[in-house]
Amino acid sequence: MWRKKRFMKWAKKYPQQVMWMLWKKKHFSQVQVPRSSSGRSWCAIGIYRRSRKTSMMWKKDSKT
Repeated sequence: MWRKKRFMKWAKKYPQQVMWMLWKKKHFSQVQVPRSSSGRSWCAIGIYRRSRKTSMMWKKDSKT
C-alpha cells in the first residue's frame, strides 16, 4: 500500500522536479550522446536503483 502512495506522490510532480530530486540524492548520472546527422542531440540518463539494476530514460535536447 505504501508503494502505491509513494508512486502517486512522484507521479504528480513535473519531470524536472523528479530529475532534480534524483540528482540531489545521487541516484543518476548524465551522459551526453554525440549529435546525430539531423543536428539534434540526445541525452541519456541512467538511473541506478538500490538493487544495482540500471534502467535508461531518453530525453531529447532542444536544438541549439
